Order: sequence, then structure tokens, then C-alpha cells
Amino acid sequence: MKKIIINLILIPSLLFVFNNCSMGQEGDHAHLKLEFVDDIHFSVINTTSVTFDWTGSEGFISYSTDPKDLSTRVEAVHPEHLPVDSPWISPPGPYWEAKLTGLEVNTLYYYKVGTVGKRHKFKTPPPPGEAGFRIVTTSDIHDRSAECVAMFYQISLLKPDVVLTTGDITGAGPGGQDDVVSRFHDAQLWSQEAAWMPSWGNHDWEYEDIDDLRTAKGRFDIPNSGNMSDAPAISCCGEDWGWFDYGNTRFISYPEPYTSSTWEEWKGQVTEVFSEAQNDPNINFIISFGHRSSYTSIYRRSPGNSRIRTVLNDLRSSNSKYVLDLSGHNHQYERYQIDNGMTYIVNSPTGSYFHEGWDEPVKPDNCAYRVIHYGVLVLDFSENAIEGQLLCSPHCLKSGDPDYMPLEEDVCDEPGSVLDSFTITR
Repeated sequence: MKKIIINLILIPSLLFVFNNCSMGQEGDHAHLKLEFVDDIHFSVINTTSVTFDWTGSEGFISYSTDPKDLSTRVEAVHPEHLPVDSPWISPPGPYWEAKLTGLEVNTLYYYKVGTVGKRHKFKTPPPPGEAGFRIVTTSDIHDRSAECVAMFYQISLLKPDVVLTTGDITGAGPGGQDDVVSRFHDAQLWSQEAAWMPSWGNHDWEYEDIDDLRTAKGRFDIPNSGNMSDAPAISCCGEDWGWFDYGNTRFISYPEPYTSSTWEEWKGQVTEVFSEAQNDPNINFIISFGHRSSYTSIYRRSPGNSRIRTVLNDLRSSNSKYVLDLSGHNHQYERYQIDNGMTYIVNSPTGSYFHEGWDEPVKPDNCAYRVIHYGVLVLDFSENAIEGQLLCSPHCLKSGDPDYMPLEEDVCDEPGSVLDSFTITR
């Protein structure tokens, strides 16, 4: 079995977390302190702007290119939607959002939230057309399992520039608001230095008596966001989908199917976004990401969602740069190579339960690879290629838990081993 070639070194600390499966994220505060900051993460808005979100007592962020002189200060504001007091009650926060604008392109900055936060760093996106960056994906983060935290740590060692989440960000629906607290807290293993760019999933909005999209929309700033007319009124309006450019690639999210007409409405809104990227000489790849899968061989969900499949394949027919779709929802990894040149990937869950196995014992003809095992998908971008690898992640077996064995397939025993690899070129 191949070992990962790039950037993941099984250093002793990594081996500890993989073997111990008990590592947690050390926060920037103890809950008994009056001054604290937590849940820090940021979104890419464009090449010269990022937005930071966090919770805590401190309402400003300081930053600079000089780590010894964080002299630029931005006052934060309370975001829309949060906190929530009905019909469910959100964690108290306080919630903060700060927009950093006028930054230099492709530049390393250092920052600190408030006076008690630790110093961290972020990098602005590369110039239009440039490559040499890394994307890592997460999906269906339902549980604060040992596997989830270990996968978060694995992601941090991979040093991604951006982490894409294909829906079901916290598992608060139906798990409750404690899941929100733990998810954003634990994600700081990587979210303080890699941009976090999500799409929404069904568990982010369908359980309205426990959680809804006010949690997600209140904690993220979605760039170039779009509004769906049939979105839940309680989290109206906007940020149902969005898009951003990163180097030579345009990333476009698609919304949840609030009704049967959502995706057709989205197609009408997004067609121009695809067309602009297709005609932009600085864009070489177009990638979509969302929660529902166009193709899957999961038991009782095969062969996938026909409505989103039709929309995405129609967009591919007029946009040759559109080469990859990333989805979640099905909790088992699959990669499909379609005759029209598209690659469709269903992400592995990030430490959450597996689903119900495969619909048939033999994979479909257009399925290049599938596996029931935890794994981290890594995408490395060069000028004319996307190199993809699914890396084996740990499994800390919960004895007697039917969500775990025997569904997991015995395909790797060393975290970091390459389970699947592929190249997309143009």
C-alpha cells in the first residue's frame, strides 16, 4: 500500500493521537475566566479580504505582516441571527465578526483576537491564475468522537490553505447545541490558520426545534452569497449558497433542496457565475460543492439524487472547465468518473457514523473507487492538474456500537496511507 508522498509525516505526536484516540483541543480559555476567546475561524472573501468569526469577551482583532507588531486593529460587530432565544436557545456567545479588508494578495499575516487570544497566522489567496495550493475536505461532522478530533488533528498537519465542508457542520440537529460548542471549539486545531468554507446540509436546518441555519449563517461570512426564495423564513435572507475564486480555481456551493424547485432556481442564478469563470483566462478549474450527492451506491440512496445530477451535468455541458463536484450526506467515500468528463466525489464522514453499507456488493461501472472507512480527502492544485488523495484516518473502535463495525472495511491499518488517488487535468 502506498504511503502519502507529500507533507504528512507521521511524527510522534501524530502517532500518539492516532494510537491514543483521546486527544482534545486545548482552548484559548478556561471556562471559569471572565475574559476568553474561542471558536475562532475565518472565511476567504476575495484576494484582499477575509472575515473572522469567534465567540468570547473580546470584540476586536489585531493583525500585521510583522508578528512582533500587530498594529492594525479592527473592531468586530455582532453578526446577524445570533444569539437565538426561540424556539431553541443558542450558546450565549458573545458572537463577533470582523471583516479585514485592503490586505495584500498572497501574503502571510499574523493576528490575535483581543488581548487574551493567542497569536496565529493566516495567508491571503494567491493571485488570479496562480496554483500551488491545497484544499482539504470535511463532511457530516455529527459526533464529537475520538475519530473526529483525530481527523481534525490530521488535517492540521496537512497544512491546508482552505478546508471545504460539504454540509452537516455540527450535528446540532438532532444532537443539540452542545454539539455546536464542541465542533467550533475542536475545529480550532486547523480553523485558526486555514480558511473554513462550508455549504449547508440537511442536519443544519431540518431540525428546527433544536437548531436551524441561524447557527451556520451567524457564524460564517459566505462570499458572493445568493438567496433562495424558498429558504426557511426563520434564517432569511441570503447566504444559501456562494462562490469564491482561489488562484486558478472557482469554487461554487449549491444550496440545500428546501423544496423541489430550489435547484432549478439556483441554476438560473448560478449559470452566469459558471459562464464568467469559463470565459476568465485566469480560471482553469471550476468545482462545485454541496451536501446532496448526484451519484451514490449507498443502500437505499442509490443511484443518487436525480434532480441535482441533472442540473450539474447540464452546467458541465456548457462549461468545459467544470471538472469536479464534492458532496457529502452519504457517510461513505465514493469517486465517480462520468463519460462527460466530470468527477463526482462523495466525502467520507469526519468521525461520524457510517451509513448502511452498499446497495449492491459490486460497485457501479462508473464508480472508480469506493470504501467504508474514515479518510481525509486532499486536493493539490497545480497549473493544469488537480492531484487528489484519500488518506486513511484512524478508527478508535467503540466496542458494541452498531454505527462502527462491521460496516467499516478492512483496507488500511496505518493513518496516512493512500486509499485512493486520482488526477484531473485540462
